[in-house]
Amino acid sequence: MAQFLAFKRSQVRAGDLSARTLGDYIHEMEKYVGFLKPGTPVDALRPEHFSAYMGHMIGERKLGRYARRRVRTYINTLLRYGAKNGWYPMPNTGTDWVAPATDSDSVRQAKLRAGLRDYSDRIVTGDELDQLLERATTAFKAIVLLGVNCGLGPADIGRIRWNAINMCTGRLMYPRPKTGVMRIGYLWKKTRAALLQVRALRQNREAIEREGEAALVFITRRNEPYYREREVHRDIEIDGQMVTKLVGIAVENAVSITFRRMAKELNLEGVHFYRLRHTFKTLAKRARDTEAIDAMMGHKDRSIGKVYDHEEVSWSRIKRVARVVYRRLWPKIKRKEDKRPGAPAMKIAGAVDGNSAVA
Repeated sequence: MAQFLAFKRSQVRAGDLSARTLGDYIHEMEKYVGFLKPGTPVDALRPEHFSAYMGHMIGERKLGRYARRRVRTYINTLLRYGAKNGWYPMPNTGTDWVAPATDSDSVRQAKLRAGLRDYSDRIVTGDELDQLLERATTAFKAIVLLGVNCGLGPADIGRIRWNAINMCTGRLMYPRPKTGVMRIGYLWKKTRAALLQVRALRQNREAIEREGEAALVFITRRNEPYYREREVHRDIEIDGQMVTKLVGIAVENAVSITFRRMAKELNLEGVHFYRLRHTFKTLAKRARDTEAIDAMMGHKDRSIGKVYDHEEVSWSRIKRVARVVYRRLWPKIKRKEDKRPGAPAMKIAGAVDGNSAVA
């Protein structure tokens, strides 16, 4: 475990892994090794060990389907790392060590059995967005709009810089931090107007003067990012000596915390920040352009056909998808006929005066 985590930490330093994922690895590996006891030889592991830990995640830890699937992946990655280095043969994990189904029907059924409400299909409406925007500060108006306009997540928003945005054309070119896949977006005029107000804030003006267009878009009054990750170290005793050890990654996510508080104050049930990304994807499907949607969301597909499709997505297609989402959120109000008192009635040609019909 120690050697595996040291390898993962080197990936963070090389920029190939996020600090938050490293923190997840540290947390889950220590729980797993603690459950099996640190002195247990890996080549002594049997299917019953994996079955017991799966039951532990369900019974004691109360992990949901997505969490169990993620933890299982982490543990398999740990075991494969040692096997590929020739330290032991890959253990037989047995039939119970399978990833739980995470399709919509399975998740809905599991929540129904547990007596929980299912918000998996929940999208945010235009009226609800208007409530959030009215409640939000200058910075959070732009944050909310970026979430639903381009499907950006909290970490995406916390790391985005001005040089990724063209305020004149509305073009967003921003590699997704989670995967490195370049995403393309078109910013609505409403989103650009909100970003211009953010740019005018004192702390942002000063940051742009110092760093130019490489400055972060969203910073606090203390010049700190809205999304921060830092290593947590602790002095522990090993063989009679005190050693400073990395014990985790602390994540400060002001985007999700503040948004959750806003949604709660407005009584918007089932709404958290990723609902904005889900809303964008759901409404974008009305444009019937899967390749453009994938390019905008930063979805990763290594198949040759998809790579070429991704490269050939035109700017006009990107703009069209963004406009479809906007109109689904805020439909145009159809103008009604003029029925003001005293408005002249239209006469049908050839009608007799006094018996004319109104068109």
